[in-house]
This record gives sequence, C-alpha cells and structure tokens, in this order.
Amino acid sequence: PSGTAIQDRSCTYTTSPPDNLEGMSRYLLCTWREFEQSKYGAYLLDERVDISEYSGSNNSIFVNTTATYGTAAYLNLLNEARARRNISSSFSSPSSSTQFALDLNVQAWPLTRQQQTLNQGLVSIVVAIAFAFIPASIAGFVVMERQTKSKHLQIISGVSVIGYWCANLVWDFLNFLPPSLISLAVFKIFSIDSLTGEAAGVLFMVSL
Repeated sequence: PSGTAIQDRSCTYTTSPPDNLEGMSRYLLCTWREFEQSKYGAYLLDERVDISEYSGSNNSIFVNTTATYGTAAYLNLLNEARARRNISSSFSSPSSSTQFALDLNVQAWPLTRQQQTLNQGLVSIVVAIAFAFIPASIAGFVVMERQTKSKHLQIISGVSVIGYWCANLVWDFLNFLPPSLISLAVFKIFSIDSLTGEAAGVLFMVSL
C-alpha cells in the first residue's frame, strides 16, 4: 500500500510501501478513516518470498479486534491463496485453482462454570429489574384512587374493604400473567437453562 493523503493530521506515515511491522501498523492506523467500513484485516508479506512458500516467519496478519473471528478468517484466506498458487503451478488448467476453496469452521470454547454462574447471576438481576416495573405501574392506580377519594367513594357506596382489595389482587394477577408467560417463552427461545426446565415452574410462581 502507498498513498500521499494523510487521513489523520496527528498521524504521519511514509508514502513508500511499509516493509516492517511498525510501518504497516502506522499505515493502518493513519488511514483508518479511508477504510472505516471495510478494514477488518491486512497482510504484510515478504516480497522476497513467494506466497506458495508461506511460513509464519515471513508473513504477518493484522486483524481488527472488533471482528470476532477475524484472525481465523484472514489466516484461512492466506492459506487458500497459497494453495491456489500451488495448484495453478502444478496443473495446466487455470480453472482448477479458481475452483479450489478452504472451508472455515470456527467454534468458540464452551463457557466455564464460573462464567456460566456469572451470566446466570446477571440474567437474574436484569429479569428482577424488569419485573419491578410491573407492580410499580399498577400501584400508581391504588395511590391515585386514595388521593382522588375514589376508594372512599366506593366504600361508602357499599363496596366492602375485603372485596376492594380482592378485586385489586385479581387485577394485579391478570396484569402479571401475560408478562410472565412471555418471559418464559423468551427464556425458552434463547435457551437460558437457569430459568427454564425444572426451574420454569418455580420461576413462574415466584413471578406471580
């Protein structure tokens, strides 16, 4: 790579192609605005060594860490280019090399027991905070009825105190029922083991 336009005024780099790790790093950092949407990785290859003679000592890969699987993907592309170069030099048909491809399968390591415990704890806290908004919204109506004397009007009109609070209890239960069912469905969809399975019934009763 080469260029004369400096993308970041506080950063300078040479216009000649970088031939070392420091020069390549400076070029990538100084021109990040130009390739902001697409720069997830880069290669620094030794011009003195053919790509078919690839070894880790003469080629370097630069990866944007926001690309989770960038390292494996760019290494796979480099190996694929090397394989295609070897195929094209071994066979007379150029289509043999262009049809060759390496499939990359990346699987993250399973979470440790400590990570699972931490995730379950955070999920429980978030769920508890979310459910706290439901009774807060319902309690406002009870307070409003007391402030506006609506409760007093109902009592003197013949509504018993027990009947008044039982009606509020049923109304609160009906308001809690849809969010509880939806939450259990969401937990099942996202396979949150700590809140599904044998614990689903307990969670449902506690949420009510």
